[in-house]
Amino acid sequence: MQFLLLKCPELEWLSIRLCPQLHDLHAAELLQRLKFLCVQDCAINRIELHAPNLTSFEYRGGSKVAFALNQCLKLKTASITFHVQDNLGYVFTEIPNGLPHVETLHVTVIVKTQVSFFSALQDSKTSSHVTFSFTFHSIISDFPCLLFRYMDLCRLLLDLSI
Repeated sequence: MQFLLLKCPELEWLSIRLCPQLHDLHAAELLQRLKFLCVQDCAINRIELHAPNLTSFEYRGGSKVAFALNQCLKLKTASITFHVQDNLGYVFTEIPNGLPHVETLHVTVIVKTQVSFFSALQDSKTSSHVTFSFTFHSIISDFPCLLFRYMDLCRLLLDLSI
């Protein structure tokens, strides 16, 4: 994929879907013109791009991904959808650190098990310019009790959809 990206310097829109062989989306060179990036349903572990004009980013997948879009200075909107099985703290630490310039961040989390994340919330360095919007889907039978545990999120969220 890196070789392909190097051969497309005029690329403005990139959508990658259903690529189970793609584990690392990395471009060492500057993607000067890239404005939109969408990665969906790939077996990806890391996304690292230097795209100073990227304004919109979408990710949908089955697990956590390391995002490194630090050089994307014009990133306005990011939409992240994934499953959580162990630690929801990832949402408040790793995602904001990997997308430090995003203005609006929409996160859809599909909670599969009981999650523990309050210690990560206290250590979070979430930027005040980021708007979190969560949708929790749960297969847990005691959903009302689980919801009560998320009440501590209120101090960080501007918009919560359940």
